[in-house]
Amino acid sequence: MIAPFSWPNKVWGKERFSQLIDRFHDELGLRTVVVSYPEIGPFNNPGVVCAFDLSLGQIAGLMQYAGLYVGLDSGPSHMAAFFELPMVVIFVEQRTFPFEVRPLTPSGVYVVESFFTTEDFPQVETVFNASRMIFFRNKEEVSVCPVCRNKMQYVLRAENNIVRMMCSCGLSLDQTFPEFTEPYNAKHDSKKDTIIFRENSDLVEDLNLSLKPLKISYLESWRLELAAKMPKEVSIVFSKRQRGLSKDCRLEKGTLQLSLDSLIIWMKKHEYNLKKVDQMNGNVHLYFARIKQSSLEKKEKKLKIPWNNTFLNVTESQYLRWYSYDSWANPDSLVGIVKGMSELASWKREILSCALVAFSAQKTMRSFRWIFKAFLSSKV
Repeated sequence: MIAPFSWPNKVWGKERFSQLIDRFHDELGLRTVVVSYPEIGPFNNPGVVCAFDLSLGQIAGLMQYAGLYVGLDSGPSHMAAFFELPMVVIFVEQRTFPFEVRPLTPSGVYVVESFFTTEDFPQVETVFNASRMIFFRNKEEVSVCPVCRNKMQYVLRAENNIVRMMCSCGLSLDQTFPEFTEPYNAKHDSKKDTIIFRENSDLVEDLNLSLKPLKISYLESWRLELAAKMPKEVSIVFSKRQRGLSKDCRLEKGTLQLSLDSLIIWMKKHEYNLKKVDQMNGNVHLYFARIKQSSLEKKEKKLKIPWNNTFLNVTESQYLRWYSYDSWANPDSLVGIVKGMSELASWKREILSCALVAFSAQKTMRSFRWIFKAFLSSKV
């Protein structure tokens, strides 16, 4: 089933859906039911049935017989998620982060390719291969992130039998279809994945993810070295990869790309807190300290953490709780975070602090107004 309708700023285009339907028919032997409004016009592709102007109840009835659903950021996608259909949701509009508002499903993926390219729309090739992967996996749940353990449901690119999946923490991993469920069981190769400790017990490693893609086995190597050496402090030179995918970008099984967020989360998981952040020559220098039991209750210090093209003066806990969107970051969304907090009664104590962070990072009239709104909200 395909549902090609949504708000004008969220549509993928009839021509692209038509190409997708042809590939379903020619390469997979699938027939397609298109549910939409009559205004979109008929689809005359082989093996297609147009079911226009149906009620929501009738659409729900058809969904019970579908083996695959492909749609947009729209109501029918949420209905398909309710039925737990194998599904692919195409996100076009970049104003809404797909991990904030999305159809919740354990057996589907979200194509967000256009968020990371100069193209306005995801490629038909990516949507087709993502759909092929989901269809043949038949409701198996997607894999979990090897760092934060959330589900990796975001498709950056898919070609042939390799798909670049991304987690909301920013980590991305190139996976093949048969191994899609357990990507983190890669074997550790001590000869290839060597982490160097200096005599002062500092871990120094250049992570230039734009020039030096890592392998999934790197994480296991790193974990073993940290457990064996237990350094008191760890310093990492981190070169933030550019937000984007080049047209000639090649997918390679096991290739791992860490984001700033996933690196902080991974270190915290292994008992290291972020202590200091510096930025020099375009690189981010992160300094971590091993967590001591006696220091768990101490008040956290504020850090100057890079966030898109600005900086946030926040503690590590605040960053992970509210701002760990580094790979998706848009300065305008800082006010959006404050606006969302105003609806969460349990976090109203922090809303004024986050409003001040937003104004400090981007001094606009909108962020200034939200300081007063946050103050009033915190008093309710």
